[in-house]
Amino acid sequence: MYRELLRDLQRVEGKIQILFRVAEVVITKPEGTIREVLFPVVEEETFHQLALESRNTGPQFRLFRQALMRRKFVRHYRRMLPLVLEMLHFRSDNRFQPIIEALNSIQEALTTRSRYFKAAVPMSAPEISANVS
Repeated sequence: MYRELLRDLQRVEGKIQILFRVAEVVITKPEGTIREVLFPVVEEETFHQLALESRNTGPQFRLFRQALMRRKFVRHYRRMLPLVLEMLHFRSDNRFQPIIEALNSIQEALTTRSRYFKAAVPMSAPEISANVS
């Protein structure tokens, strides 16, 4: 199923320009038929490609992308997190101390087999202000 979706996924280039051309023709010749007015400006095949792209990038494609990202997180990223946290040493001034405490809590929880944290993980974020000169 995923391979079919990816195979059918084609992007139509210049959608905005196509929309502007269609709008211009509709305004200048409102009484004309689609075959007489629109198809000389935008090929019929382009409309077929736009409809196919809309079907392939709609809700079904979004669900596919969400499932793919969830699978990547479960299978790869979640396994890599303990290794990354073991290798990195975090330090900060007092302003970012809540983040350091949260990372320490996460690192401690990774060494246990428990599914839950023993204590609450600090969740307050520091106020970050950019000094622009």
